[in-house]
Amino acid sequence: MGRYRALRAGLSAAMICGILVPGGSQTAAAVGDADRPIAVIGSVNVTEKDLKAEMEKGGFGLTGRFERPEQREALLEDMVRSEVLYATALKDGYGRKPAILDALKRIIINQYRQDNLEPELAKISVSDDEIQAFYHERISDFSTPQLVRAAVIEISVPAKASDEKRKELLKRAEDARADAMALDRATLSFGAVAVKYSDDQASRYRGGDTGLIKRGDAVVRWGNEMTDALFSLREIGQVSPVILSPGGYHIVKLIETKESVSRPLAEVKELIRSRLFFEKKVQKENEFYGKLTSELKVEINRELLGKLQPPEAGVRPAPPAMPR
Repeated sequence: MGRYRALRAGLSAAMICGILVPGGSQTAAAVGDADRPIAVIGSVNVTEKDLKAEMEKGGFGLTGRFERPEQREALLEDMVRSEVLYATALKDGYGRKPAILDALKRIIINQYRQDNLEPELAKISVSDDEIQAFYHERISDFSTPQLVRAAVIEISVPAKASDEKRKELLKRAEDARADAMALDRATLSFGAVAVKYSDDQASRYRGGDTGLIKRGDAVVRWGNEMTDALFSLREIGQVSPVILSPGGYHIVKLIETKESVSRPLAEVKELIRSRLFFEKKVQKENEFYGKLTSELKVEINRELLGKLQPPEAGVRPAPPAMPR
């Protein structure tokens, strides 16, 4: 601390007497007032302009922050210390350390992007007409899917079943449909008929009730043939003919339907705006990087990239034990 007190005292005296000059090579008359050095650290000058700039940064717009001489001296001492540390670090090879070079690279990249790409991104806008057009073109994205609730009877047919066996199973399916058509109209599901005939273990003991289901899930579960038949039923209680599908024979009965409902434009307007803004931003970035890439020779070894294996996850060290 004694060294820094001496430094501060020396700086104070130099500022008061106005005798500090840059390494003795320039006089105050040779430079403008703003470029007069207040401190010299090796070959580096700290000028009045530099000190004023730091005062503006550190003052945060508050008046009186550096009115007292000791406040200005303290700030200048910090600047000198920084230059001393920087010069010593460079002398010791810190400017060649990979981590520091990587950090500097990132700073340059970010600054170049801020100066050259960010102003273009700031010009991006999304109009109400664009939002409305997107809404009508992609209305399904903002709609709940149509749902149906059905009762199902499934008669499974083995893949290697003979023609005679298939006829037998078809007859079973036709009998099941006849029994289903004879049910009381108050019975929404297939009731006991599903228990008697259906091979669909997931629904047979619920009268074949599938619960509410959308088209995509129905396709995965039963295939296109049965799904098309199910979604073509229009009246509650309507029973389909016997349907042949890859899994066998099916009979379906419509129990309930919920039509697709679209969210109003006003409700999704800002969501669409954000989506379109993001798409425009990505497009603008791709154009920016594409132009820069076209000006350089860029080659990627896809074969080597494909063979590259990620590093194995390291074992994390155990946390230190809690003090007792």
